[in-house]
Amino acid sequence: MAKKSFDNFLEEIKSKFGDDVIPEPAIKSISTGSPSLDICTEIGGIPMGRITTIYGAPGAGKTTLALSIAREAVQSGNNVLYVDAENKLDIEYAEYIVGAKHNQKDEKFIIVQPNTAEDALNVLGLGIESKKFSLVILDSVGALAPKKEKDEVDFEKRDVALIPSLFTKFVRIYFHQINANNVAVVIVNQVRAKIGSYVGGYSTPGGYALEHASSLNIMLSKAEDLKEGDAIVGNLVKYVIKKNSNGKSFRTNTYPLIYGKGIDKLKDIVNFAKELGVITLSGPLYKFEDEKLGLGLQATLEYLSNSSETLDKIKKMCYNTVNKLNLFELEE
Repeated sequence: MAKKSFDNFLEEIKSKFGDDVIPEPAIKSISTGSPSLDICTEIGGIPMGRITTIYGAPGAGKTTLALSIAREAVQSGNNVLYVDAENKLDIEYAEYIVGAKHNQKDEKFIIVQPNTAEDALNVLGLGIESKKFSLVILDSVGALAPKKEKDEVDFEKRDVALIPSLFTKFVRIYFHQINANNVAVVIVNQVRAKIGSYVGGYSTPGGYALEHASSLNIMLSKAEDLKEGDAIVGNLVKYVIKKNSNGKSFRTNTYPLIYGKGIDKLKDIVNFAKELGVITLSGPLYKFEDEKLGLGLQATLEYLSNSSETLDKIKKMCYNTVNKLNLFELEE
């Protein structure tokens, strides 16, 4: 049989397998709500059409970061599906951080609390298939309970690798659709101590399939407390980009998390810009290039809150400095 030749190979592929097998030239993103973290990812946040994993110890701020990403998505006109596998999400807090009521007719912010791991992954899959949501979030892998465990209720029996096998299947089924439908998938995960290990450390539930499938892995940990007088009002959250398929891995910094309010975006970018030398200090005076911003941090924050043009220039300069690229031209 003679081999078939093609005048246009790409058109032949599209006609047989569909347009969605051809990747888009540029990856779109959703902001994390932390300007410094957005800059460190190199694409302005978490990638769309990809899986992002956020993990860390208890109290590290994983859920708040996930909700912060949800807020950015909603504010950009996108719909969000939040699968609360832990069944302990503070709904009022979630609505406050996201800035939208849940489960309304407009379906901007949907919260689901499934019973089993299978239900959670099925709901997540339906959200991906629906093309209705630009962001789907699972919180968290460590809380997933397979149906077999719940049905048998045998605490002496150890079922091995049930969750990893579910995620292996989930990745195989939905990996292409996540990309084709351009859905950002955020998987929140916990950590487990490595019992018996000579070097200690931790592992994450979900198995290697989830680690391989994730384009962006962000590890969070609690850093120093933030105080107003003697009162602790928040803490710095340290992030480490453990894996980044769209940029450099192992970039690390902190962002300020204020209890009950979420990430302080303005303070985050000012601290980050100061660390990079984009904002300079002359005594207590904060300066950006030849522009005086304020005497002290608080005055600087107030000035920038009313000067969006200067703030935008600072963000662009930070991006160019971190990534050593002139992707943004600063206007005169």
